[in-house]
Amino acid sequence: MFFTAAKIRFLHQKNFISTNYAFSNEKKPMERFWYTKVQINQRQIINCKIMAIEKRNKPSKLVIVVISVLVLMIIIYFILGMFLPDLFQFQNTPAGR
Repeated sequence: MFFTAAKIRFLHQKNFISTNYAFSNEKKPMERFWYTKVQINQRQIINCKIMAIEKRNKPSKLVIVVISVLVLMIIIYFILGMFLPDLFQFQNTPAGR
């Protein structure tokens, strides 16, 4: 089992610890808690009892790509409109200019 971007609250030696990044490589389902090995801050690996897992809903990659492309198109349009105003006024400009 692999948790990413999840807030995991677990019990270790009667202390509650909260961490944002926990990597679990072993799951033993017991009644309602799991005993698992959790790696904290990429250093110490301890056995702990997970008490609660709060998963964050991350937007899908497609939504992020679509929104970023739209924002980039709008920004490019405004930059071109500011620096190259003649591009958008070909029909309205007199022939002498």
